Amino acid sequence: MSKFETLRDALIRNYNEKISGKKLFMVDVRKDVIWNLYLDSFPAGTNEVYRKRRQHDCSCCHNFIREVGNLVWIDDEFRTHSIFEFDAGDPIFQVVMDALSRKISSKPIVSLYLYNGRTHNNTIGTPSSLEHTEAGGVNRWKHFYLPLNEKNVFIKGRNSWMRDDTIGGRLSEYNSTHDVFKRSLEEITEDAVDTLLELIASKNLYRGEEWKNALEKFKLHQMAINVLTPEQKENYYWEMCDSAGPEVTRIRNHSIGVLLQDLSAGVDLEEAIRKYEAIVAPANYKRPKPLFTRKMLERARKTVEELGLTDSLPRRFAVMDDIPVQNVHFSNKDAQNSDITSKINTVWDDMSMDAKAVAHSQFQKMMENARQVPVDAFVNAILPLSEEVEVFLESKHEKNLMSLIAPVNVHAPSMFKWSNGFSWAYNGNLASSDIRQNVKEAGGKVDGALRFSIMWNGDGHCSNDDLDAHCDMQRWGGHIYYARKHDSTTGGELDVDIIKPLMDRPGKPAVESIVFPNKNNLLPSGYNFFVKCYTNRGGIGGFKAEIEFDGNVYHYEYPNLIPSGVAIPVATVIVDPNKNMTIKHHLKPTSGRWILKIWGIPTNHFVPVTTICDSPNYWGENRVGAHHLFFMLKDCKNPDTPNGFFNEYLRNDLNDHRKVFEALGSRMKVQPSDNQLSGLGFNMTEQNELLVKVKGKANQVIKVIF
Repeated sequence: MSKFETLRDALIRNYNEKISGKKLFMVDVRKDVIWNLYLDSFPAGTNEVYRKRRQHDCSCCHNFIREVGNLVWIDDEFRTHSIFEFDAGDPIFQVVMDALSRKISSKPIVSLYLYNGRTHNNTIGTPSSLEHTEAGGVNRWKHFYLPLNEKNVFIKGRNSWMRDDTIGGRLSEYNSTHDVFKRSLEEITEDAVDTLLELIASKNLYRGEEWKNALEKFKLHQMAINVLTPEQKENYYWEMCDSAGPEVTRIRNHSIGVLLQDLSAGVDLEEAIRKYEAIVAPANYKRPKPLFTRKMLERARKTVEELGLTDSLPRRFAVMDDIPVQNVHFSNKDAQNSDITSKINTVWDDMSMDAKAVAHSQFQKMMENARQVPVDAFVNAILPLSEEVEVFLESKHEKNLMSLIAPVNVHAPSMFKWSNGFSWAYNGNLASSDIRQNVKEAGGKVDGALRFSIMWNGDGHCSNDDLDAHCDMQRWGGHIYYARKHDSTTGGELDVDIIKPLMDRPGKPAVESIVFPNKNNLLPSGYNFFVKCYTNRGGIGGFKAEIEFDGNVYHYEYPNLIPSGVAIPVATVIVDPNKNMTIKHHLKPTSGRWILKIWGIPTNHFVPVTTICDSPNYWGENRVGAHHLFFMLKDCKNPDTPNGFFNEYLRNDLNDHRKVFEALGSRMKVQPSDNQLSGLGFNMTEQNELLVKVKGKANQVIKVIF
């Protein structure tokens, strides 16, 4: 056997033993460079010119080397090897094979390789050829050839599912998958994957179960490349990109991939999830729980412990003895709660409520005749001389009801922006207010003689329905709605019109509002307020509504789906010739002037005040955020279990853990208690008024202006 045949057989044997079960890849080197390197690497005197060309320069071997010269395969440790990396069995040929291997193995992979077979046995090259000599003899020349495994050969029809079932289409598909897989592994962090797996485990990711298997597999690939060198990583992407499966290799191109990329880029968890849900969740989807992960929880817990705030978390209702005396503007101990007298008074109040109630006309007269006093003058000049104070409780004050909250351990350090550990919660477990606030945020007016406001897409819903507020002025045919937003006669105006809630108010409730600013411009008529669904875009919820006039606020809820084109009557406000207004309800109000009791005390009555104080963020030297003034009322009891604290109160060094504290605040709820400080709270920066009866050296009814 000739030395060349030994070389050729060693090439075939190496392929069969080490390579045939592997994929072949092309590296970044030109084929003519490899061929020239092959010819030039023979030691001097071993590849001399034979006739016109060098001895090993034949067209058959030239075509073979050009076809396979830039091919490599990847071993189990993700290192590349040239197809010429083997024992040649001859020192001269070994020099050539080593030169080729060094050149090829140093270059990066650029593509999968598939042979476009031209013979039935999928063989590259020609084993031998005959040459007839001039003397009539025959020379048999031996050449390189290599029978390939089907794994390395393109076979028409094997991938019939592909749109482009050609060798170019197959290579393009594989190379494209590699590119996406590589980007996915390089751009998506392990923290992002761990976060989603945890949310899925807690059933807090919409349709997350569908991605659990893919995420777990993807995480295994992330772990695998952590121990690899940069060169090995590159080879890993090429070798594993088809066996990993399309749901893993192309994960970044799916909806879950958008979420993974956002989290990896540092987008806030809540915002990233909201964007994901906007893609995949129905309009009415409501996330079941606040979003936080185990890692976030552990970090927050560590911070709380390091700051010594563990004892600051348990919360309770505050009592009178909790408030430092210097922070109390007024106190009437005779009016403070007593368990026995409270129970007795409750019975008497229930029996005499109607008798004590102030008629609407009488209330209006008191409001008109009451001396107006700015709140600063009331606190600084009137309260110091007062022995008793009563406030007139209206149903509209439902949103102003509040409770003062104290730490169970009064000596625990403050976790708030102010130096004491006290906080407060308004009715509905809010730090402040409601539909009015959302209307204001959307640019609408909330002050006027008559207001009709609607709100939808709240409470965690993501509805994109287009609901419209309407006012049909029955007697003379006026109509205010999206197509006729202003009525010149009455001055009524639709000043907020939301068409696409998810675009116009992303992450916030949608609102519309109709306001009549001047009572004198109202014409005698019935003002019929209703809600009409212009377009239902898949939502299943309804709306909330408010009607406000003469100091009364009526709340309504319609929870049901509203099909496109359907109108839901809410109420009709009737204005008589003397500008007096009454209301006829079409939906049953959930609250309003008809309420007899709120938090255990009657409406439309003067109620004794036990204590008047500032909000804790203004106690002592503290001057942080909005200043509130609290009127604690006799026998006023919060029937709910309010949150122990809210994120907007937290110290700056707790900001990084806001998601955990949002959930923690709802877990540390205040337990019910008969002994509590609850009453009315007013933001000193927001326009408001309160009718107050003061007894002292002089008895007077005043209107406190905020």
